[in-house]
Amino acid sequence: MLSTSLFVLSTLWVREHNRVCDELSRKSTSWTDEKLYTTARNIVTGQMMTIMMNEILNVELRPEVYHHRMENISASGTPIELYLTMTLLSLPEKLQYSSTKLTPFNKFRQVLEDDLKDALKFMVNSKMGMVTAHNDGALTERHTWTLMKLSREHSLQGFNSYRRLLGLPAYKSFFDLTRNKKTAFKLTKLYRTVEEVELLTGVLTEKSSSGALPTAKILTDSFIINAILTNNLTAKHSWAPDTFGGVEFFDLVKSTSLKSLVYRNVDVNRDELQVHLYAK
Repeated sequence: MLSTSLFVLSTLWVREHNRVCDELSRKSTSWTDEKLYTTARNIVTGQMMTIMMNEILNVELRPEVYHHRMENISASGTPIELYLTMTLLSLPEKLQYSSTKLTPFNKFRQVLEDDLKDALKFMVNSKMGMVTAHNDGALTERHTWTLMKLSREHSLQGFNSYRRLLGLPAYKSFFDLTRNKKTAFKLTKLYRTVEEVELLTGVLTEKSSSGALPTAKILTDSFIINAILTNNLTAKHSWAPDTFGGVEFFDLVKSTSLKSLVYRNVDVNRDELQVHLYAK
C-alpha cells in the first residue's frame, strides 16, 4: 500500500523526470529515446540522493572527496530491515483539505482532482502523528500486522541485537525500553525477556527521549547512507558530467534541494509554501 504523501512525492519525481527529458531533448536533438530516458533517470536518481543526504540526513553528498574510502564499503542489496522500518514509519494517513473533504490513504484521485499544490500545502503545514504502540488505529493496524508477519518470516534479530550492531546500549528491561508501565506490562505477556522483543515491536514501543534519535532512524539512516555510497552513480568513474548529460545537468544534480524540486514542478507562490519545513 502506498500512502497519499508518498504518492504526492512520486508524482513530483515523475514530473521532474519528464521535465529533464524535455530539457535534454532540446539540447541533444540527435539522442535516441533510450538515451534520453537513461540520462534523465541518472539525473533524477542523483537528485534524490542529493536531497536525501544534504537535507534529510544532513550529510553533504561529495563522493569525489571520499572515493578512496569507499573501496571497503560493500553493497549487499536493500536489506529487509530497511523495507520494514521505513514502511512502518511511513504508514498511511488521512489527508484533510477542508472540513468536508477527507482523503483516505488509498484514494489518490482526490489528490489529482484537487491539485497537487493543495496536497503539498497539507503535508508542509499539518502535524503528522508517528505510528507507535499508542497511535495505531483501524487505518494502520492491519498494515502493522502484515509487517510483523514479514519480520517473523525473515527471522530478524531482536531489537536489542540491532542496537548492539549500531554501537548503542541494549535495553535492560521492558520499562527501560518503553518508560511506560502499562506498555511494559503488556510486553511481559508477549515476551519472556526484553532480549526477545522483535525489531518492529521495539520500534513501536521505544521511549521518546529528548536529544536522542530513535533506534529506527539510526538504523535506516545507516542503511541509506551505505546504499548511496555504494550506488553505481557515486562511483569514481560515474560521478562526472558525462553520466548526467553534461556540466549543466551535473550541476543541477549537485545543487538540487527539496525546495527547488517543488518550485520547478508545482505552480505555487514561494511565500505560500514553506517547503523547507517538510524536510525537517
